[in-house]
Formats: sequence, structure tokens, C-alpha cells
Amino acid sequence: MIIPRRTLPKLNFPIKINLGCGLKVIEGYVGLDVNRYGQEIVWDIMQGIPLPDNCVTEFINYHFIEHFTFPELALIFEEIWRTGINGCKIHSHVPLRSSERAYRPPHKSFWDGLVVRGYFDGFVDNKHNQTNQFTVLSTKEKPNGMLSFIVQVNK
Repeated sequence: MIIPRRTLPKLNFPIKINLGCGLKVIEGYVGLDVNRYGQEIVWDIMQGIPLPDNCVTEFINYHFIEHFTFPELALIFEEIWRTGINGCKIHSHVPLRSSERAYRPPHKSFWDGLVVRGYFDGFVDNKHNQTNQFTVLSTKEKPNGMLSFIVQVNK
């Protein structure tokens, strides 16, 4: 039997979360990663986000979501919606699908502005209902082969 690694600190809500933080510490953000790097929360996000409803004002992630398939991301973004407050911003930074960096292992999803808008503007929950849980606020393709985008939680 495999016992998942879990560390849950006492937190003062509301908070900001750095998803898949790795070694990247960002002041003012609570780190969450499956591996222990010294961050506040050690947790497998595929088991949900171990926080109460409506307690996060902002999520940020660098090189995180491309490591999941779109069905896996549906579960993750359902949890982001649950834990985020109305208007919560989600800042994501991923390799642009037209860049060769996007196709390096272990990447499982591939992103550009059209994918972002198609995915979030037509977000389908785990019951296969199209929802308006998210609004795309911006997408920016960068010359270095990266894509940055901001999505907002709607409640």
C-alpha cells in the first residue's frame, strides 16, 4: 500500500496559492506540490485541493498544467473553482504549443490562445455540463515560446 505524502499547515484565510511550486518560492503565496521542497502544502492535487470552499483569492502556476491531460485538468479546475472566491484569478504560464518545448516529456496537454479560450469559455464540468465557471481575461504569446494567460473564477 502506498501512503501519499501529505502536509497540511494551519493557514489564515483567504490565501494565494502557487500550484506545483517546486523550488519556486513566491512571497505572499502558499506553495502546493506533490513533492516536498519545503513548501507549506505537500499534496497530490489529483486527490483534490485540501482547503475549504471559497478561501483562495489567487492561483499562480508555472510549468504545471501542461503535465496533465485535459480530463485530469477538468478535475483540477473543478477544485480550483470550489476553493477560489468569486473573481479569483488564475495566472498560468505554459510552453506555447508551437514551441518545441511544449512537446518535451512529460507534457500531456498543449496550449495556445485558441486552446485556452476553447477550454475555459466552454468549460465542461465532471457531469459533462457546459458551464460559465471561468472567464478568460487575457492570453499573451511570448517570443520565448511561452504562453501566459489569466482566467477568472465565476460564482
